[in-house]
Amino acid sequence: MIGGDLRQEAWLNKIPEGKTAVVVMEGVSMYFRPEELAELLRSLKKHFSRISLLMDVDPRLFGKLSEEEKDSLNPPSLRYRTFFF
Repeated sequence: MIGGDLRQEAWLNKIPEGKTAVVVMEGVSMYFRPEELAELLRSLKKHFSRISLLMDVDPRLFGKLSEEEKDSLNPPSLRYRTFFF
């Protein structure tokens, strides 16, 4: 585990770039404004060569993103699945 403010990229510098990663963000997204969450996801995408992201998210949050922000988070190669428990 690595601690740090997820709104700052300094914590990412502690992890080697270009690697495959599994990131678990549980109970985090509700503390971000939509643009902050979008920036965090872009940073993760840029830092890792391949990433599996497991997170809980309020669906209303993504409704507040601009179309440009949604497009940057949903490239054609993105594969995702939604699971409900």
